[in-house]
Amino acid sequence: MPLPEFDLARLLAPVTVEEFERDFREQQPLHVAREQPGHYRELLTLDDFDRLLALSGPDFHQLRVVHAGRKDPVEPGTRLGTIYDAFEAGATLQVQHVDSRWEPLQPLTRALGQWAGAKVWANAYLTPGGNAQGFVPHHDGHDVLVAQIHGTKRWRLYGVRTPLPFEGRMFRESSPGAARYDRHLLLRAGDLLYLPRGTIHAAATEDVTSLHLTIAVEPVLWSTAIQDGIRRVFEQDVAFRRSMPPGFAALPRTEETMAELLRLLWERLSPRELVAQAQRTAAGLQTPGARGRLTAIAAADPAP
Repeated sequence: MPLPEFDLARLLAPVTVEEFERDFREQQPLHVAREQPGHYRELLTLDDFDRLLALSGPDFHQLRVVHAGRKDPVEPGTRLGTIYDAFEAGATLQVQHVDSRWEPLQPLTRALGQWAGAKVWANAYLTPGGNAQGFVPHHDGHDVLVAQIHGTKRWRLYGVRTPLPFEGRMFRESSPGAARYDRHLLLRAGDLLYLPRGTIHAAATEDVTSLHLTIAVEPVLWSTAIQDGIRRVFEQDVAFRRSMPPGFAALPRTEETMAELLRLLWERLSPRELVAQAQRTAAGLQTPGARGRLTAIAAADPAP
């Protein structure tokens, strides 16, 4: 009997989706350890990654070479051998948005996007053995699900400085090595790691090459839904677009005017419409459906 397509339930198992939503999502990391090295073979293998590299040229627009925390694009026309040389010298190879060009990943990113009402994409990271580390301790502005495909990788978690930060707000060490980790995890092939956005982390290999997928989940926030609604009110009513008067800080009616505008804003904001617009926003973030539409169109052509 064929296995079902990868979705969140299969990604988390034996942890259930209900347990994940109740105890972990946006709350704390989750490490799912498995004795199943081939758990993700339907999604991506080391040989698949090799094939992706070979097919990435001559522009290499989705490929990055990461070394000592610096992420450099690969110049168009670069020889593939030069990229392999960088890897052997200790660099991590990152294929960004690998799901956009690797079809087996698309059902998973699509299912996660529909579940979360979020923008979802996947990056693949190949790191050589020998304690190689691509990035210094950092956090992401989106949740991540890490699927260890090949080899092992040591993850260090440094806690949270800003819970659930906005995208773009970054953590930086005061000096190299200053951050102190409070949790150490070893991911083996087949394991999964979930990190809520804002969790500071870094990862390094052991003796062997490591390949993992980082699946990013960027949801629609309450703040985004409310800000979108406020912006629509501002676009509809010129009263909000007028400038505050000269010397407004000393004018007795300034606070009264501000109170009146806030009252008007509250009256104009409809919770029902805010939710409906958030649903439309989420729908626009979904991964496009699988290929096949052109085949269907051509099948409807008149017979020659």
